[in-house]
Amino acid sequence: MLDVYVPKADSAKPRPVFVWIHGGGWFTGDKAGGTMEYKAKTLVDNGFIFVSVNYRLSPDLAGPKALSKGRLIFPAHYLDAARALGWVNKHIGQYGGNPKKMVIGGDSAGGQISSLLATKPAFLKARGMSTRQIKGV
Repeated sequence: MLDVYVPKADSAKPRPVFVWIHGGGWFTGDKAGGTMEYKAKTLVDNGFIFVSVNYRLSPDLAGPKALSKGRLIFPAHYLDAARALGWVNKHIGQYGGNPKKMVIGGDSAGGQISSLLATKPAFLKARGMSTRQIKGV
């Protein structure tokens, strides 16, 4: 469901956390795909803890079926990403992270999921969180 990347050097203060949600039109993509390793390295090298998450994907349908009822498994994508953020909130301190300094982001579908989670309180509230905990998108 998620991968955590931690800087090698110890820190006296808890580190900020960047949570990455992959793109792929809600039907493709993976937490380890694309240029994710470069994103993780860049942020970890700059003192962040980097977390990359997966979420359930909608079926990959083409042609007329692409618009068929039930193609998108809404809201599963958001629920899975919110569950990952809830895990980060609860456990990131064990990795030296500060759950009160969390930034979320993504590309394509991941960017949309990030934006929705940061602005629609119900998804995070169900995980014991508040949108106020998200310091940037």
